Amino acid sequence: MNSRLNVLKTCIIVLALTWAIYLFIVQIIDVFNLSYRRQIRYNPSKEIIIPMRGNIYDRNGEMLASTIKYYQIDIDKKAVHNYCQKNNKSLNEVYDFIATTISNNSNHSKNSILNKLNKKADNIMLSNSIKESELMNISKEFTAANLNAITPSFNSMKRVYAKGNLGARLLGMVKDIKDDSNAKNRSVYRMEGFCGIESSFNQYLNGEYGWKETLLDANNSIISYPNLQEKQPKNSNSVYLTLDSEIQQIVEDNLWSGIKKYKAQNAMAVVMNPQTGEILAMAGLSRKDGSTNESLIRSSSNLAVSHRFEPGSTIKPFVSLLALDKKLFKSNDYIDCSIYNLGNRIIRDSHEMKRLTFEDVIVKSSNVGIAKVAEKIGPVDLYNHYITLGFGNKTGANIYGETAGNLKKYTSWSGFTLHSLSFGQEITVNTLQLTNAFCTLANGGRVLRPYILKEVRDSNNKIVTKTDVKTIRTISKPENIKTVQGYLKNVVQRGTGTPTHLDYITIAGKTGTAEKIEAGSTSYGKYTYTSVFTGYFPTEDPQYVLTVVFDEPDYAYHYATMSAVPTFKNITEQIIALPTCKVIPNLKKEQQIMVKMPDIMGLNKKEAQKTLTKNNIKFQCIDDKSNDIVINQFPKPGVAFNPVNECIVVFGNNEDINNTIHDNSRMPNLVGMSIRKAISIAKNLKIELEITGSGVIVAQSIQTGEKLSYLQKCRVRAE
Repeated sequence: MNSRLNVLKTCIIVLALTWAIYLFIVQIIDVFNLSYRRQIRYNPSKEIIIPMRGNIYDRNGEMLASTIKYYQIDIDKKAVHNYCQKNNKSLNEVYDFIATTISNNSNHSKNSILNKLNKKADNIMLSNSIKESELMNISKEFTAANLNAITPSFNSMKRVYAKGNLGARLLGMVKDIKDDSNAKNRSVYRMEGFCGIESSFNQYLNGEYGWKETLLDANNSIISYPNLQEKQPKNSNSVYLTLDSEIQQIVEDNLWSGIKKYKAQNAMAVVMNPQTGEILAMAGLSRKDGSTNESLIRSSSNLAVSHRFEPGSTIKPFVSLLALDKKLFKSNDYIDCSIYNLGNRIIRDSHEMKRLTFEDVIVKSSNVGIAKVAEKIGPVDLYNHYITLGFGNKTGANIYGETAGNLKKYTSWSGFTLHSLSFGQEITVNTLQLTNAFCTLANGGRVLRPYILKEVRDSNNKIVTKTDVKTIRTISKPENIKTVQGYLKNVVQRGTGTPTHLDYITIAGKTGTAEKIEAGSTSYGKYTYTSVFTGYFPTEDPQYVLTVVFDEPDYAYHYATMSAVPTFKNITEQIIALPTCKVIPNLKKEQQIMVKMPDIMGLNKKEAQKTLTKNNIKFQCIDDKSNDIVINQFPKPGVAFNPVNECIVVFGNNEDINNTIHDNSRMPNLVGMSIRKAISIAKNLKIELEITGSGVIVAQSIQTGEKLSYLQKCRVRAE
């Protein structure tokens, strides 16, 4: 009896100890994490509400980038069974309704949904790729049927670029960040700008997260409960760029055609408004882009601001401008442009030029001539001038990946640097820098801050911030800027840029063909070049500055006149043809305002200038020496012409006036004139000159006073 009692006591003690140990393990040690489940059950947790990333638009409101939210739909099969019993419907009938509703409002097939519904699990994920608009329609139909069996939850976002690869490197891309480390608050999803515009203006495109308190049941499903708090997310802003998507498309199409035709490695172009600094188009394409997927292209560098190259002869107009400012040269000063032997270095042109005027050093693009100009300027002034124009520094446009370019301080220059810098060697720029520098020439000397962000708008379409035009500094004198503008206009009319010429609009610009330094070397490659053309139009009131760059075109097309120039022309023609482009209508309107040319024959320079200025007539002087008088003028007295064009005033002495002829229909006497003067007169009389020799004209094939026909050719010989 006692033994049985002892066994019973022992069993009770063991059970009590076991129970105590179990309770200690469960409640104190909590190996099953029951305290967390209890906390979930009775304490609300916060669910993060993800804001929608802002849209990106062009200047005309065309969508460039937007965001689509994707949701996950889970179904509670117990709720479906309860719905069937309550509404006296079969399970297959309800399953058919669910599958039909989802398939009709999404890209999921009805059979795929039915297959998931027929699985044995109580909670089933039907889809994790339902768009927000699709979810609204699905929820509406389920609510109408009083079927509360689905649970939607945010899953992900996708950035959509409405125009495909257009501006891919410029717009950039986003990266998705999903943090699943905090199980209590579920996953926290973020979409951050990774590169390009998406990164540069990420602070505007990203909204602020919201949250709401939720209670979860034992199955970790959300249950309804009153008085729970929440904070609505702050919607992100939308970014409006200065880009014109139509111009961007024109630029990219032509660059891609150029890459194929000229077999270039890369092609870059920038279009800007020189009056404001707005970037209207910016493109950088690589030959490899044709076989590269979109994501990789978007994550690649924006070549228009990252690719550095030596600008070559496109730098020469800025050197000439400084020489004019310092009063070192006049337009008609002659410079010996024969081969220049510096001892350890020989400077020569692509074809030998002997004596050129200061203007023709730019028009004909003489390395020898501009090197001699730079010698007179000196290293300190030339360096400071380049810095003033923005070379060697970033532009301040806040564009992702922009490089500053390279410009050594003058204290580090070698004995060759001064000459090299004058024709675009030993300096590197990017396409945006070069374009912005030419904007300074086009707008009359204002160095602008280029910008691509037009404005930022909130979800109510109210302007949050906008970019204003900013002039960083003003350089040079108006008359010197105007003189250089004339040089650039003549580059297109009779210089290295003649293939750019259009009959219905005037263009000014400069070519550049620069050798490339071989990778891993300090020497220039034998067959590698950068071809550049930068120009603006219309010259009367510049509205567009365009730079076209081809990196390493095939040697057969390495001259800018054979690659960059025709591409520039094609882009220009297509921009002008756009319905939104007002260049031609504005020019026609200006052409309706005509003025009559006054008679200034026999007046001295001061009197002629006063008369022309009084009539708001722009003019160009030829051979204007002191004490000379006007011996000829174009147009002739009383002729009506457009005041946006320059008249030509020819100066000489009293003897020369007898040699001029006032009848434009007859051949003037060109003998004894300089070639420059003869060309100017012939141009206004619509005569085509065939010139042999150099210096002063000694003979002409058409006799003085002979009746002229339109575009008649006249051979002249100079000595």
